[in-house]
Amino acid sequence: MPASTTKTILDPTLANPLSEPCIMVIFGASGDLTKRLLVPSLYNLACDGLLSDNFAVLGTGRSEISNEEFRDSMASKETGLRAFHTRNSFDVEACEKLLSRFHFASANIDVEGFTQLKRVVDELDQKYQARGNILFYFAMAPRFFGSLCENLYKAGFQDGDGWKRIIVEKPFGTDLQSAL
Repeated sequence: MPASTTKTILDPTLANPLSEPCIMVIFGASGDLTKRLLVPSLYNLACDGLLSDNFAVLGTGRSEISNEEFRDSMASKETGLRAFHTRNSFDVEACEKLLSRFHFASANIDVEGFTQLKRVVDELDQKYQARGNILFYFAMAPRFFGSLCENLYKAGFQDGDGWKRIIVEKPFGTDLQSAL
């Protein structure tokens, strides 16, 4: 297949391939599980050199906080990365590089809020050359999943180049019947 028509394919012979470029949008970014699990996992990937330089995080929530306040809360010694990392030693340089790519945008769970959020994602996509790849991470209660998906669609997130993926952090339902 000519190189111009191939997509980026991860080399299966590599044990730990570099991630594809993308913007990761975290809904409910100020939550406890984001700080305890998600950010330390991203930090591990950064320490191991597995995150693309074309990767950024956009945290969302109802809070009106700055990018710097968001980064500080994610790095906190008491409730953030410095408290919950799982490595033998803390790599300050890897932490700073990772957190420099963290951004925050306040957004309500409605079409207007998501339309504004799409503008921020588009700006980050340009800045980080993420090729339109967006990973949506739902760190919210399951009752919001339907509204999140519907408003992502109404705001036009499905349009354009690149892939779009959704990760659901929390289980929904207690058994098959209630999950359905």
